[in-house]
Amino acid sequence: MKSVVLAGAVAAGVLAVAACSSGGASTGPGTGATASSSPSTVSLPSWASALGSSVTVTAPQTVSPGNGTPGAVVTGLIRAFNSGKFSQSCGYDEPKGQAQCKAEAAEITASDIPTIKHFALGYVAVDGSQAVVGITGTICEPTSGSKCSTNTDAAAVFSSTKTFSDLWTNSLKDTSSYSLTPCVKVGGKWYIYSTS
Repeated sequence: MKSVVLAGAVAAGVLAVAACSSGGASTGPGTGATASSSPSTVSLPSWASALGSSVTVTAPQTVSPGNGTPGAVVTGLIRAFNSGKFSQSCGYDEPKGQAQCKAEAAEITASDIPTIKHFALGYVAVDGSQAVVGITGTICEPTSGSKCSTNTDAAAVFSSTKTFSDLWTNSLKDTSSYSLTPCVKVGGKWYIYSTS
């Protein structure tokens, strides 16, 4: 089911991150490249400059669900799954996949979907119509009962000093290891990117 795949793509980022180290990056703004944040512009860690000059980095913040920003999309998707409102998650899927998502949503049960407790956005990097979104929280796999993993590093993966292109490519690969959530802008709105 595509919706389960979307949830897995978002959730996979947290599952293995407990084993990842970001080289001492903090969970808040540091020094280095200037990027956007709410409500004001702040300096970010030095790793932000390695992403590329055309990349905008947003520090961890709280946003409402919606399609206005990549962070809002990830927030909406996670809230929809955590609340058991699986059909609402389809609004965060790319438009070309929404009809199929809605058809499949009726078949999804809570036992199919991982839950994320204490969810918060990590850093978000945007390059044109593509974005990668990091998250923190505790994710519990539905099929394993109480098997949960926790990530508290908002800069996980970002601080690896890779380019945005590298992070984007890695976010589309194997979901069994830590990955950022890829998002795309279509028709002026943001959506979770799906390779299927």
